[in-house]
Amino acid sequence: DGLYLSLTARPDATLTINCKVSYSVTSYATGWIRQPAGKALEWIGVIWSDGDLYYKDSLKSKFSISRDTSSNTITLQGKNMQAEDTAVYYSSLYKNTIIISQIKSIFDDFPHSDL
Repeated sequence: DGLYLSLTARPDATLTINCKVSYSVTSYATGWIRQPAGKALEWIGVIWSDGDLYYKDSLKSKFSISRDTSSNTITLQGKNMQAEDTAVYYSSLYKNTIIISQIKSIFDDFPHSDL
């Protein structure tokens, strides 16, 4: 389950993607991933069901993730976007709570780990 958008960044532009989902954002985690043309997927960050936020270390100053629990909307915001930020952006529902808890444990132990 997820959303993807292909976005071309203008220099120094701001980015806002609102993703309205069909599930309760207080029950599941939602992540954001991007893939520049011809390059590998890059993990941006995740907002957990309890509202905790984790970001890829190298992107935490560029992107922020928020949510509106009343409308089940997850928002990705980016600032100072550059040509290299041109990519397909994906939102991803994290359903497997066992894996989520393991990933979260890794982040808790190594909060600046770069996945």
